[in-house]
Amino acid sequence: MRISALRGTVRSAVLCATVAMCAAPASADSYYSGKRITLLINFAPGGSTDVQGRFFAKYLTKHLAAKAGDAPPSIVIQNMEGGGGVTGVNYLGEIAPKDGTTIGYFSGTAWQSINSPQMFRIDYRNYDFIGYEPGTTIYFARRALEPALNSAADVVSVKSLVAGGLSFTSDKDLRHRLTLDMLGVPYRYVTGYQSSSQARLAIQNRELDFFSEAPGTYLTAIEPELVQGSKLVMPLYYDPQVVNGEFRVPKAIAGAGLTSFPDLYRKIKGTLPTGPQWDAYLSVITVTAAMQRLVVLPPGTNQTAAATLREAIVAVNEDKDFETEGQRVLGYRPEVLSGGDVKEQVGKMLTSSPDVLQYLAKYGSERPR
Repeated sequence: MRISALRGTVRSAVLCATVAMCAAPASADSYYSGKRITLLINFAPGGSTDVQGRFFAKYLTKHLAAKAGDAPPSIVIQNMEGGGGVTGVNYLGEIAPKDGTTIGYFSGTAWQSINSPQMFRIDYRNYDFIGYEPGTTIYFARRALEPALNSAADVVSVKSLVAGGLSFTSDKDLRHRLTLDMLGVPYRYVTGYQSSSQARLAIQNRELDFFSEAPGTYLTAIEPELVQGSKLVMPLYYDPQVVNGEFRVPKAIAGAGLTSFPDLYRKIKGTLPTGPQWDAYLSVITVTAAMQRLVVLPPGTNQTAAATLREAIVAVNEDKDFETEGQRVLGYRPEVLSGGDVKEQVGKMLTSSPDVLQYLAKYGSERPR
């Protein structure tokens, strides 16, 4: 499926959820009966966060509508990019209403809140988290480098490449730089893209050589179009999940035949990395793989609204259509976790060691050329 087709499929699905509201109404009234909900996405249209957010919106509205009687709610999408995703977070915390009618669907903010808390005008831990989605990122590079890539391991032999990102302090940029530095790959870094879709276009225009995408975009667009189709790029590695100190293959890419960064490094170097860059990488992926996406309400939101949304998200995650259509549209089975204690769960995960944060403060300030 082409990227444009993927966007159209998801947007059409959301439009159906917004206008038609075909879910069968229940007799009980709901807090959201007749309300207009805004799903605030913190990156520009066309990127993986936007595509997955629009798909999630369809099923969230479906399950809110199931309790809304004769007055189902509607949902609209608002994209608010900037600051590596933090602009939308600050808007939600400072300006958005606290009645549950504006919901944040955020990517890249979990690590930002730990590593760069000064960017957040309200402490992120005070927001009302109502759901989170585990995930991973797949890194890829243009084949036509010097020398050309014939395998992922060849990346350590290239003379130089141009890597791209969203913001120097974003977890995506840090992971890009840390993995390339550990492998010893010489690179020039270009950041400030407003969305992954812009950076993806730069790859296609030969302006960038190296980038990464979430599973939804990689499996439905990058792999069929740019890996198998035009053969423009080659997958290099992905970030594994870290659970109790062990590496695991994320569910979203199980069976995709991809190699994790630790496995590629060990294949090339004979052992796993050591040192502060490795410690920093592990800290970043431990947070970001657990909370690749966060579903968030402003601090002080009406708790009836929050409880209603948590119940709806649990229902979304148990919906067989969500699984089946997610596999078809996104290329994998999405998983958005929620429940009565989700706020406390997320709060506990928003931590990292002082030594790692001190190292990354210095590392992040040494901007590569």
